[in-house]
Amino acid sequence: MPFLKNTTRSDNLIYNNYPIRAFVDCNIVQSGWEACAPNYSVGPATRSHFLFHYILKGKGTVSVLSSKGQPIDFEVKQNQGFMIFPNQHAFYVADSDLPWEYLWVEFDGLKANEYLNLAGFDFDNLLYTPNNVKLAHRDLLDELWYLVNHGEESTFNVVGHLFLLLDALQKSSGNRKELQQGDMNDFYIEEAIAFIEKNYAFSISVEDIATFVNINRSYFGKIFKEKTKTTPQDFLIRYRMAKACELLHDKSLLLNEVGTQVGYPNSLRFSRAFKNTYGCSPREWRYTNIN
Repeated sequence: MPFLKNTTRSDNLIYNNYPIRAFVDCNIVQSGWEACAPNYSVGPATRSHFLFHYILKGKGTVSVLSSKGQPIDFEVKQNQGFMIFPNQHAFYVADSDLPWEYLWVEFDGLKANEYLNLAGFDFDNLLYTPNNVKLAHRDLLDELWYLVNHGEESTFNVVGHLFLLLDALQKSSGNRKELQQGDMNDFYIEEAIAFIEKNYAFSISVEDIATFVNINRSYFGKIFKEKTKTTPQDFLIRYRMAKACELLHDKSLLLNEVGTQVGYPNSLRFSRAFKNTYGCSPREWRYTNIN
């Protein structure tokens, strides 16, 4: 299963773009390396995915808006990194005297936020400082360079290295969080997600999910959003639409068959939900990404 990868190379830039989204939990969107000119800036803008930079040389400044809309500015230098979250207003600029050289990877997925939370990242905590620089260089840096230089590998290969990168990020982060044993709320969420993964093709509701994990629907909605940063309903829709993208790669399936297989027997409702998620109809998505 190869990626349809678009690659740009020059003396100061390597840029890989991956147009196919083949996995639900985590997908790679782009990767790259750049040696920036003094005062080179990006933004201000928002992105649709998670974006991580690791600084190889030099330094720069990052300016973002916090979860409460307050401005946050911080300097990032060699052997540090920074994360930008989806829909977070961000601007970053290379230093005028020591402009940075960095590697980056952009990714997304239903469990990406959970993995980053374990590494200590959230909307208000974006700076990456490794607890062990040697560990970061051995694992994190190796995986970043692999993604930059091996984009032509198969889908499974590249996404597998994305998971290795996230593992290295979590292990090497100075702000990493340890999993709390016996946390019942985590158990409820894991059970709920497992239920969705097994039953998304059927006509299930949030009430059905709450009933399955055996807790009150209001309380379930509250802890689900606290843990995943999204509502159960939005998570269910995003999961179904991600599965729909996988099925759209099979040209033998009619659009209404794809909708039925992800829990939308009504083709109009399926098309509306898909467009609300991806900004285009299933037919347009198939034409753009497959043909």
